[in-house]
Amino acid sequence: MPFKSHCRPVCASKTIVLTGASGGIGTIVTQKLLDQGHVVVALSRTAPDISHEALTHIRYDAANLHDIGQINKKILEKISYIDVLLHCAAIISPSTIENSQPEDIIRQISINLTAPITLTSLLLPKIPAGGRIILVNSMAATIPLAGSSVYGATKAGLRNFALSLAQEVRSKGISVSSIFPGAV
Repeated sequence: MPFKSHCRPVCASKTIVLTGASGGIGTIVTQKLLDQGHVVVALSRTAPDISHEALTHIRYDAANLHDIGQINKKILEKISYIDVLLHCAAIISPSTIENSQPEDIIRQISINLTAPITLTSLLLPKIPAGGRIILVNSMAATIPLAGSSVYGATKAGLRNFALSLAQEVRSKGISVSSIFPGAV
């Protein structure tokens, strides 16, 4: 089923930094934003399968803390401000906690929770008043599901991060929102 937006297009072009652009929701959203005339800086391990003059890809592995630390410099080489920071990157490794491997647990926490928090912290000074931070969350943040305890915990953490962050940046004129899609 093709993606159909029920949102009105935004009139003015925005500069958007988007994580997870090479797969799933991130790819769909990237294409839609480009179609609406926005400039997109796509952060992902591999380049999205999209060719567009307003798209810049920066290699970014959300599980690698070194990549997160270097990303601010790489972004500033391309743009001087960010209208929208959109976190789409996520991973799930379905397994009961008893059968989960430590590497899978750490990777899910790094990509789904640590990376969005750290990246937001680094990029926040580049978001002016009127800017937005959007976190693609999951219904797993509110509805427990056996076999997804780590994923659900990361998404619940992301939900609370967004709620607290909204309070922290409200006085700066920056809005924070979470989107809770169902299974993709």
